[in-house]
Amino acid sequence: MRRCSLACQGLFGGLRRGPWSLNGTHEEDLGAGRRHRYRYTGLRRLVEGPDAYYVVPLGWNGGTDPLYVIPKTADTWVGLTPGS
Repeated sequence: MRRCSLACQGLFGGLRRGPWSLNGTHEEDLGAGRRHRYRYTGLRRLVEGPDAYYVVPLGWNGGTDPLYVIPKTADTWVGLTPGS
């Protein structure tokens, strides 16, 4: 699996005010007026399907942790960085 940084209009945005962390996934608000306003880090790409990315938090435990399904749209950008 590779680490990924996800930027989009609002995957989890609006759940809380200000920066937050959920299961090791961090949200950063890049500011209003940006095409991809929110950045999410602390994720790993599990699978890339034809219509969606399947990502999990770093240190993911399949028995207890969430799997996020990110639809591929013009409002979503996924950048991958080398993982360990």
